[in-house]
Amino acid sequence: MEPVQLAAILAGAALVASMISVEVGISVALIELALGVVLGNIFSLDPNQSWLVFIASFASVVLTFLAGAEVDPDDFRERFWPAVGIGLVSFAGPFVLATAIAQRWFSPPVPPERRHHLLPPDPSEILIHEPT
Repeated sequence: MEPVQLAAILAGAALVASMISVEVGISVALIELALGVVLGNIFSLDPNQSWLVFIASFASVVLTFLAGAEVDPDDFRERFWPAVGIGLVSFAGPFVLATAIAQRWFSPPVPPERRHHLLPPDPSEILIHEPT
């Protein structure tokens, strides 16, 4: 299949995604992503083709713009702090959990003769060197 034919099919998919989004009430960006995955697998697209890389890069910019364009400013102001809280918890929660799991099950055990290096030093053992 020629690249021009494939580009026409992808452009048609974008049009179909727009029509589906109006009928179903789902964001057009989500439907475009789903159709892109389906068509990419149907046509066995090589993801390293230069024109396809350009289209994907351009589409990521458009997708970001569409996500911002769909946000209602008044709704955004009203729900800003709850959204920030959810974002922080959704990042910090898995991060802390994964760190705890990694420390518990995947870090090598410390031999008993080296465990004293893990404790903070006793202030009376700290030697202060005065400059000469």
